[in-house]
Amino acid sequence: MMLKELFPSFYDCSTNLKEDTRWNSDFNFDMESCTTLHDLWIDEIHPLQDYHEKEIDLTESLCHDILNLHTRYQQHEELLWFLQFQFAVSLSSRLGHKKLFMELFQWLANSLSTTIGFNVQRETKLDRIYIFQMSQHPYVRHCFNRSFAEWTNMLFYQQRVKGGFYEIVKYYVEHFYPKLEILASPIYYDDIIILAFCQIQTWASNIGNQNLKDKCSHILMFFYTRPWLLSASGKIIAMQFCACGYEYTQTTREVWFERVQKMFSIDANEQLQLMCAVYKGDSSAILSNLDQIISSIRGYHKMVDKLVKNEIQKDFEISRVYSIVQQLIDTLLAAGEIQAIVTIISEFFKIPNESRISNEFLIIQHNTPGGVRYAKQGKVVHSGTDPHDYGGRIIKQLNHFMNMTIALIDELHPTRSPEDLQEVGTPEPQHGKELEQILVEHFNLTDPNIQETIRSSPAYYLYSEFQLPLQALFLKYAKAGLPIVQSFRKPYSTKSISKILMWQGDCNMSEYECDGVQEIFEKAGAKVDRFNWYEDDQALFLKAYHEKDYNLVWISCHGQFDHFRPHLSYLLMNRAKEDGSPNKIPLADLNYISSSSDGRRLLVLNACDGATTTLINSPGSIGFGASLVTGGQSLISHQWPIDDYAGLILGLLLGIALSEGYDYQQSFNDTLEHFFSGQDKIVDRFKSYISNNDLYDRIEYSAKIQYDNLFYYGSFTYLE
Repeated sequence: MMLKELFPSFYDCSTNLKEDTRWNSDFNFDMESCTTLHDLWIDEIHPLQDYHEKEIDLTESLCHDILNLHTRYQQHEELLWFLQFQFAVSLSSRLGHKKLFMELFQWLANSLSTTIGFNVQRETKLDRIYIFQMSQHPYVRHCFNRSFAEWTNMLFYQQRVKGGFYEIVKYYVEHFYPKLEILASPIYYDDIIILAFCQIQTWASNIGNQNLKDKCSHILMFFYTRPWLLSASGKIIAMQFCACGYEYTQTTREVWFERVQKMFSIDANEQLQLMCAVYKGDSSAILSNLDQIISSIRGYHKMVDKLVKNEIQKDFEISRVYSIVQQLIDTLLAAGEIQAIVTIISEFFKIPNESRISNEFLIIQHNTPGGVRYAKQGKVVHSGTDPHDYGGRIIKQLNHFMNMTIALIDELHPTRSPEDLQEVGTPEPQHGKELEQILVEHFNLTDPNIQETIRSSPAYYLYSEFQLPLQALFLKYAKAGLPIVQSFRKPYSTKSISKILMWQGDCNMSEYECDGVQEIFEKAGAKVDRFNWYEDDQALFLKAYHEKDYNLVWISCHGQFDHFRPHLSYLLMNRAKEDGSPNKIPLADLNYISSSSDGRRLLVLNACDGATTTLINSPGSIGFGASLVTGGQSLISHQWPIDDYAGLILGLLLGIALSEGYDYQQSFNDTLEHFFSGQDKIVDRFKSYISNNDLYDRIEYSAKIQYDNLFYYGSFTYLE
């Protein structure tokens, strides 16, 4: 049969080569046919290198076709399993290069699975490696060594950075590593084999396996000293020894650094990597060479500007490489060098010097050898709690509470099975108090020294790969409500609230909320321009959103945060009246640009996940919170899908506080303090501002809220 007939889904996904004559060639399960299929995939996927979702769709279609062939061609099962392995591993390398670790995890799992999918738990058939190794099929024999090395490279890369494959890498070291050692010879020489040893060496160093680390170092030195080694391979090894294993070579890291600079041509990205590797762990060296580090960051930006023209792709590239400078930030945090951190982060995200935040804020790192680290300029305080105990417990509790599947580095199985999960990121109220207890314990929020550290700070930045609901807990336990630093830009001065833009969506409580907020502000003498979903055009609202004369923008609608594809998150303004289709505003359309002369306004986004971010909290994070906060706009919203009545009550309390003239942070604090007081006092406060008696009845008889449960108040977030 023709190739396009055996692989119909792959053919249907073809965008560039639909008319290619190779589709009409017979697929005979031989060397030539498999090579043709592989070449077609390469030619199809190469133009898609800037569009990883299309790369995934194309490869997923091909792998599904391969799985479907097992029933009809059982005699070729071995070859079909290998083709699935080869294509999944090749895609994994592309995803790993882009640091898309969630997708990398999935495709490493797909490579040796009986299914192709996005499930958390799947069976990995490691016995197939032995089958491939012993295969007599010409194509498998020809391609296996490279695919095996490529799989090794990505497997240990994923494990050392994000985890999820501990049992597999443990089995690998005991059973497959000797096979990789055999490939360390001129006969099988390939750059990917060198990269595989580099990844294993780094992983072994991270977990303290000195014997394995030394074995890898020995093999890398063997390659490095061979006269036949290509210059590009020598560069890979030399750069690796700058970061890891240099002590085995009896040569210092600094000497390797000088050797790389003198002997090899390196681009701006590699220069930045080298400097971060050489100076990590030594804050004095970082400070002494800060100008050189800044110069390398600027050189990296010039390279990106030259090579990448698409602005979205450029932002992604910068956010991706942010992990490189985290080595420097970790070192500076331990020394309390906040000013240097601000400088590095600001340079990395191109924040002009005059727009940068001051160094007075607090940076919190939750998983250090001393427990939680609270770092200010010249001062570092630790919680004294055991990170090995609390780190895992917090992740597991977050998984329970938020229905997430955050992986522990050395844990294979997630804490929730797929059957138990609701929608990803949807919290469960019964776990709220448990999460609060473990956070209070680990962050030691009852300790007077830590409380004073928090109270004496004007703002805080959580240096973490995932968000934690600390803001409300700081107010509850330390009596200090601090804004969260998100943009690293100096906030513009605020103006009194006199003109308000409002959107009422079709959420259950939106009408009550918007009626109440409008009445509150009009009684205070402010002008409210209100758009209602059932009678107004959202395009006109979006035009008004970008006008500069509104001091407050209030949006009550649905928020749809995509935890797996955060750049595709959007606001669901309402369901269309005609056919029920969603009216969406994508994240990109909400970017608000203003100057310091316009002042700073407040955006209140009473929507689920309106303050959620991803890709480690930074100016380059992706999500509503990261995209909507600038020097000219602060944000109050929620970090997770909020209970309807809790969202209504928090919104009305916030409106009252703002109408009374409190600034944004004071209003945020006042809102939570009144929320903590309980339902009776809340209703009493409303009656002085809102005349709608039906609202009080709804709250008194329908709101089933535990006012001391983190689920109901912990999502409330203020970012600037």
